[in-house]
Amino acid sequence: MNIPEPYLIQWAISNVIALMLLFLCWKYPKSGRIGFGVIFLSAGVVNTITSVTGPHVYLEYSQFATLEIYRSFIEGFFSRHIQLFVASIAVGQFLISLGLFYGKMLLKPALIGGMIFSVCIIPLGFGAGMPVPVLMLLSLVVLYRKGNSNQSETVIT
Repeated sequence: MNIPEPYLIQWAISNVIALMLLFLCWKYPKSGRIGFGVIFLSAGVVNTITSVTGPHVYLEYSQFATLEIYRSFIEGFFSRHIQLFVASIAVGQFLISLGLFYGKMLLKPALIGGMIFSVCIIPLGFGAGMPVPVLMLLSLVVLYRKGNSNQSETVIT
């Protein structure tokens, strides 16, 4: 994979954070949950703001798509309804963060939602910071499989 030089530092930082999250989820699940909660909450905020202030930036992802169906979708139907799609994604990210922070009965659906999100962005390749989505998926699977009482607790009061 050729990493465009202007993005090299962002790509490296994203991958280091993803590796740190994998370690946290494996060794300290509650901390991993909090980390993912912050990431999904932040992503929801950034996507909400960006979809209103500069929705055209999402069209750049088509150049990094590894599947033609993704590229065609981004350049076609998505390009005509960016705000609707990105707002829907942001709502999903907010709901995932809520489930990760709250825990209890919302935890497993949030983890599954995070896993689905991770799988869905894998075909964006470098646009998703590859291998970040794979590392996210592994981390969320680790959290799901841990299933201990520490994960079921709420981390917000």
